[in-house]
Amino acid sequence: MSDYRQSAIRTLNIEVEQIKNLEKTINSPEFVKACDLINECKGKLICMGIGKSGHIAKKIAASFASTGTSSFFVHPCEAGHGDAGMITDNDLVIYVSNSGEAHEFNSLLPYLEKHGVKVIGITNNPVSTLAKYSEVYLLLNVTKEACPLNLAPTASSTNTLVLGDCLVVALIDKKNLSKGQFATSHPFGVLGRRLLITNHDLMKTDKEIPYVLPDMMISDCLVTMSKKNLGCVLIVDNLEDKRPKCLGIFTDGDLRRFITQHQDIYNTPIKDAMTKNFTSGKVDDLAYGTLQVMEQKRISVLPVLDQEGKVIGIVNYLALINSGI
Repeated sequence: MSDYRQSAIRTLNIEVEQIKNLEKTINSPEFVKACDLINECKGKLICMGIGKSGHIAKKIAASFASTGTSSFFVHPCEAGHGDAGMITDNDLVIYVSNSGEAHEFNSLLPYLEKHGVKVIGITNNPVSTLAKYSEVYLLLNVTKEACPLNLAPTASSTNTLVLGDCLVVALIDKKNLSKGQFATSHPFGVLGRRLLITNHDLMKTDKEIPYVLPDMMISDCLVTMSKKNLGCVLIVDNLEDKRPKCLGIFTDGDLRRFITQHQDIYNTPIKDAMTKNFTSGKVDDLAYGTLQVMEQKRISVLPVLDQEGKVIGIVNYLALINSGI
């Protein structure tokens, strides 16, 4: 094993050992109190820290914000030059400092005290200024850094990250956050699209839908199929109703099979060749669910019907794929 690998394994073992020390903090009344403060906060959750602690604080803020707790990061130095105005009386501050003696926090104390802003301190020093002025402080319980000099933030920054995740997940469970609620904060992500986009968002409607009547010859229906370019026609009870009742579907795949069997498309009405027991969907069905159904049943189009079997729209496979779900 090379020196690089030995060093990496030593680092891994030390950090795993230090993470286990967090159990004492998590099992303490202080952890429960911190979670209650976050859950009961009427304003925003402000995460702060300097240096490596600041990077971790940013991640904690982002995780809270993406899981239903209004939160953002404020740099303590910028706070001292005007950004403290972002922090209001109803807000709650999480301040991260391994030593608990960050000069920037001490400088902010008069502002926070004036506005009655409560502080949750995350620190490794129980007798620090941060611990003293916090409503509740959570100890990192780091006894050794992975750095061979015991100086560079390694185990301490890892424990801060893990402790932040524990707070975030505890609040997710407390709030019973649903996938739909999670998706609202992730509209550009794949998960967000899968949980937000419905058939309504992707379906073709009105004049885009290829309607034909049951007594029309298959050959005449092909004109409509070609013009609408959806690879199918919907056979309906009339063409005057904005939402006609769907009697069946005939696809280009049905056409190929029909011709292969040497059937006469010029003298056969579409009602004799259409699929009557077809798969359909509802307007509020998730598009991702529709995609799964279509792939399972190997179909390329799916009529969207109301409870009475009347056509609201039609979804095609290509539109689903192009949506990025």
